[in-house]
Amino acid sequence: MAMPAAAHRWTVEERDALPEDLFRRELLDGKLVVSPGCSGAHQEILRRLLRLVGDFVEAHGIGTVMFAPFDVVYSAHDVLEPDLVVLPAPVSTLGTHWNGAAMPPTLVVEIVSPSSRARDYRRKRDFYVAGHAQEYWIVDPATRMVTVVRPGANDQPETTRLEWHPAAAAVPFTLDIVALFAGLPQV
Repeated sequence: MAMPAAAHRWTVEERDALPEDLFRRELLDGKLVVSPGCSGAHQEILRRLLRLVGDFVEAHGIGTVMFAPFDVVYSAHDVLEPDLVVLPAPVSTLGTHWNGAAMPPTLVVEIVSPSSRARDYRRKRDFYVAGHAQEYWIVDPATRMVTVVRPGANDQPETTRLEWHPAAAAVPFTLDIVALFAGLPQV
């Protein structure tokens, strides 16, 4: 009886050798995940979050905010490009990627799109909650909800406001979820 051939596991070197285009390419457990470009609503949510979270992170000196495309490398087979990521280090120490295996991000944010829904809510959620991020937000424009995921805690779906209190900040950050989605189409 023949054994089935093992599925190919992509490495970061193989991914980086692909021709450049407008697609996001991530590796999750050695599987190549290719995502199309983002909608205008997606980009506007990212812009709003970058401004709000970025101002808080800068004011409290708790690290650096980056946005896709920026690699967070966990292994040769796990390389993700979160929509927004808070890293516990000053920008002067960053190179071309962040070593998530050595120090997990303080916050990872993914904005759900039709092509990423199952991946954001399942595979990425399970990956991040396994200790690969201190906190993970799933921002869903279709439901106008932000699901807060923390290792060792139940997921918290929020529709009006959420609080994020990173250990290095003296006070929590509060996000007005209604304002985050104001004026945007449900996609």
